Amino acid sequence: MFALHAWVILGMASALGELILPTSQSDAFFGEPLSKFLLAFFGHLGPTGVSLFYAISGFLLYQPFLRARERGEHLELRSYLLRRAARIIPAYWLALVVIGVLQGNDLLFTWDGIVNYFFFGEIYTTLNFDHITQALAVDSNPVNIYDAHAYNVIAGNPVQVAWTLCVEVSFYLFLPVWSWLMAKSVDRLKNSVRAEVVVLFAVAAASLGWQFWLLTRVPNTEFEPWLMILPSSIDIFAVGMILSCLASVVSERGWPMILRTAGTQAWAWWLSAAVIYLVLAYLESRFDTTPTKSLFPIFYGDFVHRARMVWSAACFVITMLLLAPAIVGNGVPSRVAGFLTWKFAAWVGLVSYGLYLWHVWVLRQVSDLVLWIGGNSSAITSAGRPAVVIFPLGVVVALAASLGIAAASWYGLESKVLAWAHRLPLARKN
Repeated sequence: MFALHAWVILGMASALGELILPTSQSDAFFGEPLSKFLLAFFGHLGPTGVSLFYAISGFLLYQPFLRARERGEHLELRSYLLRRAARIIPAYWLALVVIGVLQGNDLLFTWDGIVNYFFFGEIYTTLNFDHITQALAVDSNPVNIYDAHAYNVIAGNPVQVAWTLCVEVSFYLFLPVWSWLMAKSVDRLKNSVRAEVVVLFAVAAASLGWQFWLLTRVPNTEFEPWLMILPSSIDIFAVGMILSCLASVVSERGWPMILRTAGTQAWAWWLSAAVIYLVLAYLESRFDTTPTKSLFPIFYGDFVHRARMVWSAACFVITMLLLAPAIVGNGVPSRVAGFLTWKFAAWVGLVSYGLYLWHVWVLRQVSDLVLWIGGNSSAITSAGRPAVVIFPLGVVVALAASLGIAAASWYGLESKVLAWAHRLPLARKN
């Protein structure tokens, strides 16, 4: 996610040109095929990163529910919700207020701002029900279609990535309901874990079907709330929940055969994910508006929507391929395991929430600084060597500053609030 936002905010996306028709300058420096490929490659890093974020949440957050059910305990809903609120709200509200005040955001402390931003309503208050009651009338250039109201509300949040928090909050509320339903149904079966995995795969398939249907109705794939809310993202959360279910019985039965290679040949799974991603990025980069010239005919016509369909399905597979080896663990290469246990990497993970909250704002400050030093926009956004030289330096400065703020957020606020919230037990005997 940081890589994508750095790519866009620090000017490399502009330096390469527009999505389908790179500028003549970028063609001259990079060549048109490479320009298009890089745009497709970096353009999908964000959605893929969000998918991995959701899947990890699904894995980690569902484990306590599964363990409680296995032990004949019940999860204390009050403790669970208190811990979730303590984890995300204080640090988010702090970033929201500070960045909003620094930006002079006039909407933040209005009723709409409080509902949309402080109480995670932005992707729900902007739902347009007309979009799902009638089929989409696609014009000749669907890339330029978007819902201006939804865009303005969601992009107007001082913490612009916070729409994913809105989805996370809905998932927090979904989990207790789901666990209760599973306890009342599949837990009574002999192979309850297998049954729940099957149900979760069915839920993921239904979610993908819902997305595909929506894409015949909604006018945009980036700031379209219908494609953000939980029914459209539960397929990715289900990846983590499926792995959590399998991990809950691994000590007794071992991993299912389909996952054993993930435990012995992690590199093969990760390589497969990379190949899928690179092939799709390449095929998308070869898109042409003329059907006979298009290398990937499924993208012809309503390009944005059909591309989204392909990437939605691919993200489910890619996320599973990336996450499963890390969970199975045995086959993770020693160098990778060493990196994951490296103190600095572990520390970055510790403060990562603050990095998530602050990095976009920091990147914008670094971008403004570079523009001020350069004296004009060509210093960073024009194609050619200036942008290529400045981009890595801007990334290093922005990452260092973001980590510094994230560390202050963790040690000064988050860790203290979490220690307080964890004073109550999470589960009790029935």
